[in-house]
Amino acid sequence: EVFKDYDEHLIFAGTNEPGVDDPWLSSGQVAFDDSRAKILKSYLQSFITAVRGTGSNNATRTLIVQVPRTEGSLRGLLLNNMPTDPAGSGYMMAEIHFYPYNFSLMESDTEWGNAYYYLGSENLSTTDTAHNAPTGSGWCSPEAMQDSINVVINDFKALEMPVIVGEFGVIKRSTLIGENLRKHLLSRAYFHGLVAETCQKSGYAVPIVWDTGAEDDKNMTIIRRQNGAKGILDYESLNAMREAYGLDTIAGNSIDSLVTASLDTTDKMLELTYTSQQSDSSETGTMRINVGGADWSDYVAISFQANVNVESAGPAAGETYGWTSLSLFAMSSSSWTWSDYNFDQSDITSDWKSYTVTLDANGLDLADKSNVMAIGLNLYGTQVSGTIDIDNIVLIKADGTQDTLANFNKSLPDIEGIASGTLVQQTSALQPSIAKANVQSSKMLVNVQPGMVGAYFTTNQAVRASVSLVNSMGQVVASKNFMTSAGTNSVQLETNYRGTGILVLKYGSNSSAVQLRLK
Repeated sequence: EVFKDYDEHLIFAGTNEPGVDDPWLSSGQVAFDDSRAKILKSYLQSFITAVRGTGSNNATRTLIVQVPRTEGSLRGLLLNNMPTDPAGSGYMMAEIHFYPYNFSLMESDTEWGNAYYYLGSENLSTTDTAHNAPTGSGWCSPEAMQDSINVVINDFKALEMPVIVGEFGVIKRSTLIGENLRKHLLSRAYFHGLVAETCQKSGYAVPIVWDTGAEDDKNMTIIRRQNGAKGILDYESLNAMREAYGLDTIAGNSIDSLVTASLDTTDKMLELTYTSQQSDSSETGTMRINVGGADWSDYVAISFQANVNVESAGPAAGETYGWTSLSLFAMSSSSWTWSDYNFDQSDITSDWKSYTVTLDANGLDLADKSNVMAIGLNLYGTQVSGTIDIDNIVLIKADGTQDTLANFNKSLPDIEGIASGTLVQQTSALQPSIAKANVQSSKMLVNVQPGMVGAYFTTNQAVRASVSLVNSMGQVVASKNFMTSAGTNSVQLETNYRGTGILVLKYGSNSSAVQLRLK
């Protein structure tokens, strides 16, 4: 109803990578059979009927129906279970996504095959031959890639249905060094041009590159748009696609500086700079490392070195409470469930220090340690400014052994919000091996129930204390004063507030702050 009068430039799709809710490689995912395709058909039919029923330009708007899981090899299931369009023929497109796994997404070798970093006869490595993609007709060869797209196009062309390659791309393996990095980056550009050229020559397909905007390792970004930045991140891939369509190339080079940086052996650290952009509300600066479903089951803690030198210039305009809060966060499980650990203000120092957080209920309590998607650092606050230097993020096992997650010597992580970042020479005298796994948290624990927030904490003496709930505008929406006792304490705060807030606990000279989302 809202969009029915928009012109033909607007296209609707009814699904995205439609699959089944089974674990990967179970019978359901492998055997997406005709019975399941009929269920998908019923969803697509409902979508088409609903759109057509709103009339106006929706009566003949182009609609997209997707192949199961958008895998070209499953196209027959859609071809044999095509929904009916009340508008008649000529108003639908079929969609696939195109990520040849070993080349596009695979991060490390397995027992069944290697990851491919280099594609095309001109781009093959002479020193890392195990990661060269095949030539000829082999899986992930350029010829096989073209064939797998063309067979889909031709099958739907027989139904007079154009094809949209709605996503395609390849991760940037920025940890490669020197000439191998150059050949890999040229291989990425070659792949983008290959897909675009295949679609263009068919006269019956439209390619759309997957471009997320991230600039960290393994990104697929073409156009820069982090923190308001504008411009081109990957000239070579962009120009390869432009050439496929007969367009002029854009002057620029993205490869040389990356290759030069890869040969730099200087020990670096990440310097994050925070600059508030508003004076009437709280803001967030985020540093995030995407780990792509990593298994952290063997790890009991995470540790890093940091020099924290940030502060609030005071309350937001018209308010009375200015604050900053630092937290370590993670997203895990297939639903990207959020977890976070808020550092006590008393723990944070502007001198270099090792911070260790356990991966359990006392620290960063992950929803699924076997499927970690991302981890990072959030700085919340009002009118925040300053810097955080961070280095040597390590994961710690129960026996004390460690694995490096990030040393920031080569590439930036994903940085958003009021934060910006750069890699600079390391200034800390601390050693990278820094942590013991048995560090216990003394932070307050929080329990949220309808109409009430409870806090649990430990003190070694009776002191005056207060607890306050502060909303995202810096306003105190509920508060209570009380006396603690030596040992474990609990306090409940009644509130009907809904939304993002900060629970602030002060007792003696100590204070803690925990971000909450009250529903």
